[in-house]
Amino acid sequence: MKMKTFFITLSIFLSVTLNCYAAEPKKWDNKLTTEQNIAANAITLKDSSDLSFLDKIARKKSIIILGEPGHYELKTSQAKINMISYLRKKGFNAIAMETAPFLSTYVFSNPEYVKQTKDWKFDYFWAQVWTDQKTCQPLIEQIQQRKIKVLGIDGQLGMFDVVSAQILLEKYKKDFPLDINWDQLYKLYSSRLVFYLYPQNYKPLTKSEEYKLMNMVNIISNYTANIISKRGNNMDLKALIQWVRNVRNAFPYTKYNSIAYGINNNIDTTFLVANEKNRDEMMAKNIEWYADNESKEKFTVWCANYHGCKDLSQIVAPSDSLRYFTTQSMGEFLANSTVSNKVFSLAMTSKNVYKGDEDGKLELEIINATQDAPFAFIAFTPLRYSEGYYDKPFNTSFMKKKDGKWLYTFDGVYYLRDQELNNN
Repeated sequence: MKMKTFFITLSIFLSVTLNCYAAEPKKWDNKLTTEQNIAANAITLKDSSDLSFLDKIARKKSIIILGEPGHYELKTSQAKINMISYLRKKGFNAIAMETAPFLSTYVFSNPEYVKQTKDWKFDYFWAQVWTDQKTCQPLIEQIQQRKIKVLGIDGQLGMFDVVSAQILLEKYKKDFPLDINWDQLYKLYSSRLVFYLYPQNYKPLTKSEEYKLMNMVNIISNYTANIISKRGNNMDLKALIQWVRNVRNAFPYTKYNSIAYGINNNIDTTFLVANEKNRDEMMAKNIEWYADNESKEKFTVWCANYHGCKDLSQIVAPSDSLRYFTTQSMGEFLANSTVSNKVFSLAMTSKNVYKGDEDGKLELEIINATQDAPFAFIAFTPLRYSEGYYDKPFNTSFMKKKDGKWLYTFDGVYYLRDQELNNN
């Protein structure tokens, strides 16, 4: 009797597991729309803690991108935090974050420098769109207490970057004197930082000041390379060299994106597209850096769906059909990198809560297919090359309402029914 019960239990477990992982796509039905066929593969999740679909992903991947369709929706942030907590139990002990600066977070997260950074507030590292959200406060507090390691992946500048460089180089100054005016560097660097924090107050540096800033960064670059040649490499020195790459990347991004705020209206808008691509490429390179230098580290990535997209060219931009052919996202750079087999990109979606936005057709069909379940998951990878599904465009609101061959842009999608806009 016990053996019979065991086999029944095992059978049920395997059935649920296979269903949850969507190992076998539902047979394509020509009588249904593409959105209806894809929605038929949705796995209904009973509540926000029902995250077992992540188990198989976590076993096979070490970098899990958690996207979001917009930056101001509280329920999506809560869902991502739930996933981060769930994945921490499976060894994902760090979070790579959009807008968080590379060097400041490297020093902040390093136990060796906890005394020097004890007064640093993580709120200063992350964009206000999230630090203002009530749902993000518990996560921010855990990061502040160093219970979760944070990895800055953005090429944007951080307010503690110059201080971080000083901290990392402090141990070498006796044997390798460095002739640099740190106060002047901080002043010039901070002027650039104003662009990200208070663009309305941004006053561009003069050409002479721009040159002085970047020349001082090069002095640090050469100084660090000299130490490496004399003493050998280590993580701190590698981080400094990677920071230099970030600063060089941010230089044109800051300069030319000022047009977006009406600061400089003489810049050709083609620069905006080029530097949008430039930023995403640097974000991908920072993720690669972490994967290469901390190879045992598993981590999640907090970013927008746009950045997690593995192939923008598969999506149709309504206002400019060629727009997504001219740029690449962070996810696409990663998909073509040495860490491509480690990455799983999960889009987040729901009915649109933003005023003026339309609901995607897939989202409406998920509601029908799941009988209006609060949460659902669809694995895209099993569908991608299956009969009927292959090469089919369909409509979603992953990045506002758009058509595209979305099976090739993400590895899966997590659907939320209920939403709440941040009104702060």
